[in-house]
Amino acid sequence: MSTLSPISSANQHVYVVLLRNNTPLCEHSNARGNFIALSKKILNDLKLDPKQNTTQTIRYDQEHFFTILVHDRLTFMCLTKGQTNDASRQNAIHFLTNVNQKIREKFQYKRLLKAKAYSLSELAESQVLLKQMSRANSNAVNLIEGNQLAKLETKLEAVKDVMSLNLTKSMENWEKIEMVVEKTETLSVQAEVFHRKSITVKKKLRWKSVKYNLIIFGSIALVIAFVTFIILEGNKDSNGSYEQVNNDDNNDDGDENKY
Repeated sequence: MSTLSPISSANQHVYVVLLRNNTPLCEHSNARGNFIALSKKILNDLKLDPKQNTTQTIRYDQEHFFTILVHDRLTFMCLTKGQTNDASRQNAIHFLTNVNQKIREKFQYKRLLKAKAYSLSELAESQVLLKQMSRANSNAVNLIEGNQLAKLETKLEAVKDVMSLNLTKSMENWEKIEMVVEKTETLSVQAEVFHRKSITVKKKLRWKSVKYNLIIFGSIALVIAFVTFIILEGNKDSNGSYEQVNNDDNNDDGDENKY
């Protein structure tokens, strides 16, 4: 394989050639390399019928690929540096289609069929190949930049969606926190009310206990007082009877003395 010089940017056309039956009529290159030999070898390997219009893409190495356009016995080939994907293939085919159109506008078809090797180089290279390649490469750069911008916009949209989702979750969590705070405040108020009620009930129970104790102690005091009263009254009756008996005895002794 031939050695190619570095290209300034990806997805760039570096070589284009117009052939008739493997005879190069004109070519243009932005890099160094034995491109015409490569082109002829590829066409010989493919054995394309010049009478049948077709397009093909051939991978040359990891960084370059050839695109072939066959139209009305003329073969257009270009070498492109970049990834082989649908966008780059379509861009290369579009480039060769424009070259074919401009060449036919510049030269009569009969002249193209009779032209000798490189007989169209001076005029075709400067007015067609160079201009079309520069325009196509600019479009490729714009396409890359557009894809990068689209990817950036996609990433921004993804970040926006993630931020929106996080914001929604934050709002939901904030609402849950507010609900928890409200429930906590409600429980705090209920606890305060319960505490006050418990103090009131405790005071009532304490007062009832005091009243019951007073009643019990009062009842006991009354019973003791009543028993004490009865005992004292009993003692008084006993003392009165004793004194009367003594008096009667004394009277009896006095009467006996009289006799």
